[in-house]
Amino acid sequence: MKKHICILLVSLLALSLMGCGSGVDAAASAEKPVVYAEPAETIVSEESEPAAEYTDEDTSFDRLPENGSAPLDEMGNEESGGTVEESESEIIDDIHCRIEDNGFGYITAYISGTGTIHEEDFEDYSYIPSKVVVEEGILGIGDDVFSGCLNLETVILPEGLKSIRNNAFAGCQSLKSVILPESLESFGDCAFAGCLENPLDKLQGVSNSESDIHLRVDGDTLYLSGTGTVQKGDFGEYKPINVVVEEGITGIGLSSFSDCKSLRTITLPEGVEYIGINAFRECNNLTSIILPEGLKSIGGSAFYGCKGLTSITLPDSVVTIGGWAFYGCNNLTLTSETLPASLKSIGEKAFLSCRSLTFTSLPGKLNYIDGWAFENCVELKSIIFPESLRFIGYEAFQGCENLTSITLPEGLEIIEGLAFNSTSLASVVIPDSVKIIGEKAFSNCSGLTEATIGRGVEDLGNNVFASNPTLTKIRIPESMQDELIKSGTDVSLVEWY
Repeated sequence: MKKHICILLVSLLALSLMGCGSGVDAAASAEKPVVYAEPAETIVSEESEPAAEYTDEDTSFDRLPENGSAPLDEMGNEESGGTVEESESEIIDDIHCRIEDNGFGYITAYISGTGTIHEEDFEDYSYIPSKVVVEEGILGIGDDVFSGCLNLETVILPEGLKSIRNNAFAGCQSLKSVILPESLESFGDCAFAGCLENPLDKLQGVSNSESDIHLRVDGDTLYLSGTGTVQKGDFGEYKPINVVVEEGITGIGLSSFSDCKSLRTITLPEGVEYIGINAFRECNNLTSIILPEGLKSIGGSAFYGCKGLTSITLPDSVVTIGGWAFYGCNNLTLTSETLPASLKSIGEKAFLSCRSLTFTSLPGKLNYIDGWAFENCVELKSIIFPESLRFIGYEAFQGCENLTSITLPEGLEIIEGLAFNSTSLASVVIPDSVKIIGEKAFSNCSGLTEATIGRGVEDLGNNVFASNPTLTKIRIPESMQDELIKSGTDVSLVEWY
């Protein structure tokens, strides 16, 4: 009998202890967010199927929870209570990128894995995608990750994404379709600054994009103060001659000073992080401007047709120069020393017909030069391209008639058609990293005598070296015999290696 009683008591004690344990765990669970030390497995592998495609009807900018904007009410420039940071810091960052060529220059980048995407995770791809699909498992997008993606038009973000941080999409001037997930809890400063569309503008309960601009006039000078972004119409029909933008303002918005023929000078404070599309378009009497340190992005056509502009100070912080940004600024001078150290991408026709540029090297982080970027820049004579460069676009240096010397880096992957057409190059060495050389890329080079093609070329365009009367030797790897025959290259000039 005593034996049975002892067994019963032990059993009851065990049950009691188990009950107490459950109570402690439940209380702890109620007080603290669940934190995972590490993922049990990679959620999406590189071999997984792409994320679901969305139709045009799906790409709206104003997705909100069904019960209103409660999770967004606390969104702002500061992280919400540190919860996101703490949770993400405990997740191992394991990021994978893959690229899918959809044809006609339309590239989709798929990003999978766990944790937060950082700038270095995407830097090898930042110059090419038209569409980015972030797959489930990603919790955050870090500082500057997609900044300067000039071709990026569409971004699809997964449910479960919690944060988008500072300048994550700054300067993505072509961005027009973004789906923001309901799980999003915080975003950083200027996350979508300088984009064609800013999805944060249409989120209820978010104040980060609101502007409060005040103006006063003293003689010929217009003073702009307040917070946020200067917008077109903030100073009504007034035609300013001199403009002083005061501290607190963070952006110069879309077309804000466009076609302001009276404008002669403008002073910008530190804190301005982007200059929007068409911001100073055809301000013909603007002769010089100092852009402040901290500026990240110069939007498309920002200084288009500013024929009087002779001098501009570009801070090292600038990451992207948009398409047509300085188109037709015939008197603008830029040297190697005045180009921004952080510059990653230069948009199409950004400096087309800027006939006074004299730089001899390009910044060490530059990875993308779009089509026609420096066409007809006749004062360019010699250029050393940085090791970071991956892409030289269509007709990028066409018509640079005094360009006699270029140094192409190992790491360069694509040279598009007519890129150096009608230059005066004396010789060309194409590194092994180059995979694609477009048609007539080095045609009509009046002084070209010899050229070497690297071993990595997979696609050799037609007539790459056409119409070069002084060309006597083309060194080509034996593995490229078939490509050579298809390309129409003069076989009599070939030296195999």
